[in-house]
Amino acid sequence: MKRPVFVFSLCVLVFYSALSLADRFGLFDGPSTRHILFVGNSFTAEHAMPTMVEEKARRNGFNVRVTMVATGGYTLQKHSEDAKLLSTLNRRMWDVVILQEQSQHFTFPREYVAKNSFIYGARLVDLIKAHSPDAKIYWYQTWGYRAGDPDNCLHFAELCTREGMERRISENIGEIAQMTDAQIVDGAAAWAQFESAHPTVNLYADDGKHPSQAGSRVIADAFYKALFQRP
Repeated sequence: MKRPVFVFSLCVLVFYSALSLADRFGLFDGPSTRHILFVGNSFTAEHAMPTMVEEKARRNGFNVRVTMVATGGYTLQKHSEDAKLLSTLNRRMWDVVILQEQSQHFTFPREYVAKNSFIYGARLVDLIKAHSPDAKIYWYQTWGYRAGDPDNCLHFAELCTREGMERRISENIGEIAQMTDAQIVDGAAAWAQFESAHPTVNLYADDGKHPSQAGSRVIADAFYKALFQRP
């Protein structure tokens, strides 16, 4: 007598698993759904920042689906060689793709950045455009570490402070954005503006590098404003 109950339960499980997979791959999405892909590392993934963007957009009436490919410590080079990302890029037509380099790489001298970041960033944009020629590309500009970069401070004095790191990041990301005909979402500027208005809120995690939950929320708001043209 228990067999029909087991079969029914199994059917229900299969049904909801199918629904979950269909939702994951966007099979229920309409033609007006805007597909956004975040590509980065822990500075993107921390506190599920892209999900914050998606939730805020949906609350405000936008039909949007956000996907993230982010692995801790990943660089543009690693992403350009990553089978998971390449599969994701070819899975659908993307409307927007956001790219983030490892947080230290854009602080190094231009010669290093040209060989280790620019070349792979351009390669990624080519891969994106090959499958989604109308995709808009954004570069995610991260912030300097709270106490600068002690690992590289002895070699490059400018990196001994947060402000110095942010100057180098700004210069290099500005160049690659111009090279790839892309726009920039300036997370460092968003943080500075928020800190000026709310000086008691800590935007850094305990390591002084990654964002706290409040820090990720500020970045999510910056992306929402940029991607959906909201003041």
